[in-house]
Amino acid sequence: MKLTKDQIEEVDYVLRKHYTFENFDDLRTELVDHIASDVELLMQNENLSFDEALSKILYKWKTEISWDRSSKHNSVPKMVSRLWRELDWKYNSITITIVVLLFAVGQFFRKEEWTTFVMYSVGLTGCFLGIYLINIFKKIDSILF
Repeated sequence: MKLTKDQIEEVDYVLRKHYTFENFDDLRTELVDHIASDVELLMQNENLSFDEALSKILYKWKTEISWDRSSKHNSVPKMVSRLWRELDWKYNSITITIVVLLFAVGQFFRKEEWTTFVMYSVGLTGCFLGIYLINIFKKIDSILF
């Protein structure tokens, strides 16, 4: 049993309006496909109406598609929040590794006068770059949400 175009649009509407997927078009499109397939299967196997099947499937997906209240980002679905946390962790681990390596190299050449200049230049550049990136992320957050 195939879903009608109106039923698929209803799944899309529910994800956009009730589960905060209006800003995540690609992810929402994938989810509509998965949820619609699950609804079709449930309607066929258990002989349920569309509304009953959709309700059951949304309950099944509830933990993944509900927004994460513990996230630092407002109104973001849990699956997106988890991905962003993983990306934050990767970024932070790379940054810490680079700082430790620069410190180790700086300690090796610490009696050289040029090394102090290079280290201060790298540190100052990092501070300005960090401030710039924070401002960009704030702008993106205000646009999306």
